[in-house]
Amino acid sequence: MHFFTIQSIFLFYSAISIFCGLLLVGFFWGRNDLSARIWISSCFLSALATMVTVYRDRIPLQISYSLMVSVETLALLLLSQSLWNLLPGYKFLRGLSRVLLVVIAFFLTQETLLYLGDGKLTPGMSLLTASTWVLVDLFCAYSAFRVAKQFKHKLFLEFIAIVFMGSCLLFLLRVINMLTGNSYSAFDVQVYNFIIYFGIAILSSFRNLLYIFLRMYLGFSEHSRSNDMNMRLNNVIQERNQMIYALAKLNKSAEVNALASTVAHEVNQPLGASKLDAQFAMHILKEQPENISALEGAVRSLVGNIDRASTIIRNLSSLSRKSNIESEKIALNQLLLDVVQISKGRCSKLAIQMDFSADADFYVLANSGELQQVFINLINNAIDELEAAKNSAGKILISVKKVDRFVRIHIQDNGRGVPHGNEKAIFELLNSDKDGGSGIGLWLSQSILGRWNGKIWYEHPAEGGSVFIVQLLYLPS
Repeated sequence: MHFFTIQSIFLFYSAISIFCGLLLVGFFWGRNDLSARIWISSCFLSALATMVTVYRDRIPLQISYSLMVSVETLALLLLSQSLWNLLPGYKFLRGLSRVLLVVIAFFLTQETLLYLGDGKLTPGMSLLTASTWVLVDLFCAYSAFRVAKQFKHKLFLEFIAIVFMGSCLLFLLRVINMLTGNSYSAFDVQVYNFIIYFGIAILSSFRNLLYIFLRMYLGFSEHSRSNDMNMRLNNVIQERNQMIYALAKLNKSAEVNALASTVAHEVNQPLGASKLDAQFAMHILKEQPENISALEGAVRSLVGNIDRASTIIRNLSSLSRKSNIESEKIALNQLLLDVVQISKGRCSKLAIQMDFSADADFYVLANSGELQQVFINLINNAIDELEAAKNSAGKILISVKKVDRFVRIHIQDNGRGVPHGNEKAIFELLNSDKDGGSGIGLWLSQSILGRWNGKIWYEHPAEGGSVFIVQLLYLPS
């Protein structure tokens, strides 16, 4: 029975505290987890204070008792701070400052009682210590219950709160014993002292183990929740891409329909001319079969008109046929020239001058069908604006130049421009200031470009009008 003393209980608790602290260090090594760090600090501080208590006969009383009980009080209060820091947004520094004020006040009170007792440990000091730990354990239990309310599964936190309540009751029994004059010294060889401190040691060790299980459970829950959130996020991204793709197809169909009448007009001209060329060639064959030069001229004109009609149809066909979203190396200048060719008919009809210029041949990585759609949408917007403004000298200037690692395409018109303050709003979904506008085009263009690491924005030119700037990553040829 010599080994089963109150001192051995203290050493047992000190060893368990160090063991739990080291376990937590291993679990949370390299992680910026404030709650775990505070609990680890509490374990080591409590172990230190307990060992000092056991060997206090070898240490000056002035240092050992006042400092020991103050450090143990700090360790207990840090446990409450560790639990509070499980909640997001908790202000640790404010909580720590309150804890330190309590501990300093407790230490100064103990030193005052020690001074009044002529440097000897007095019953009042023991009573103050036990009473303080009753209140501290009660506060820790309150903290655990409050924090538990914020979690869906609160079993471990509620168990920790119950353990604190158990320690509180055991310290309360110690207070009652002292008030009844039975025992003031923690090391008095009394059965109830042994039972009280053995119970406190077991509950305190169990509390530290419960915190480890709590953090393991929360870590598993956070990992599962993180995986669930990642899956939901991926689903949202897929749904967003599907929506953009569906809107792109819808918008593309609308663009093709809007261009159909213009293209039909453009195609009819070379087809009509081709018919006249063919009729003229037949007339020469019938009336002047020997006039080879005239016949060759008619045939060359016929072939040229057919090529012209073929080019227009091919451009429109490529626009409507591109339905996949695979990336490809795109000759940007040629793509823009094709778009300009498609839009020229409408510009001619409205007497709008459209010019294209480029510093050099540029290449980008994107999807040509989607990129065509972006530029056709921007050019159509410029044409719509000039038509609505009834500008008799309408101009659309398309220029391409390289800026650092990017290619920038400026599409500028001399229309009325966008009102100041609306530069970002025009890119919002379903936001349109055009009669009959869908409010999809600019938003969709921004979404498409974002998929290819590109951007689009609006600027006010110094000379008035509008300019939309498309920026894409430059791809070396």
